[in-house]
Formats: sequence, C-alpha cells, structure tokens
Amino acid sequence: MAKKLIFLLFVLVCVVYSQEMELKTGQVGLDFSIFSYKTEDKLEQKRYSPLKAGLMSALIPGSGEFYTKSYIKSALFFTAEVVLWVVYFNYTRKGDEQTRWFKRYADENWSVVDYASWINEWMRRYGGHDAPRLSIDPNENLKPWQRVNWSRLNGGRKDI
Repeated sequence: MAKKLIFLLFVLVCVVYSQEMELKTGQVGLDFSIFSYKTEDKLEQKRYSPLKAGLMSALIPGSGEFYTKSYIKSALFFTAEVVLWVVYFNYTRKGDEQTRWFKRYADENWSVVDYASWINEWMRRYGGHDAPRLSIDPNENLKPWQRVNWSRLNGGRKDI
C-alpha cells in the first residue's frame, strides 16, 4: 500500500512540475496554443501546437518536449523510455532462459511412469483396499507418456 501511495505522489509531483505554461490572456484556447520562453533580456513568444507536441510525444517519447524547445526534459523522457525498454527486454530474456532451464531439468529428472508408480504405491499404502490404481503399460518400447493414460492421471481420484 505504501509503494502505491509513493508512486501516486511521484506521478502527481511530476504532473505538477511538468506544467510550465501560465495563463497569459485569460482565454484558454489562446493560452494553450502559445508557449513562451525567456531569453537573456526579452520575452519571446512562439506558437506551438499542444496537439502536435502530444502526437509527437506519443510516437517518440520526448519529441514533443524537443519541439517546444525543452531539451533537458526531452532528453530525460527519451532516456527513461530507452532504459525501460532495455530493462523490459533484459528481464523477458532472463525469464525465457529460466523457463528453458526448468523444462530441461524437468525433462531430465521427471518420468510420468515413475510418477504413476508413486501414485499407485501411495494409494496401496494409504488409500484403503478399494483404492483405484493407474494402469501402466509394461511395454518399455513405448514412449513414457504413451505408457500411462493421461486422462485418468489428470482426472483426479474419481477418474483413476
């Protein structure tokens, strides 16, 4: 809960501090279509379209800020986007490697025939005299998954 609250506070602060425009004329349409910045001795006004800046940022993060001559913000947004994509792909790759390792380990160390034998032994010891048993085909030339009836194995006690 605390992490969510800190994240929401972070987002709120970012939104508040990212707003640089001040209402100059009192006309919302005009104020939001004019972006001003100060040079050394005078105030210059340039017209930037918020829609164009927004669309540019949607396509390439930071490009809308670059368009409005906020170069530091542009670099920060673009860098953050690149870093997040690198982290995403890195962790996705690590997850895929772990999945491959797990499957390899399972293929080398797990046998459905041994599992079915264990279930049969467990049922014999603890299931009572009428406990159901899985049938295991004695033909060792078959693949292990062909020696056990999968639907009975996966069906639970009533289907065994």
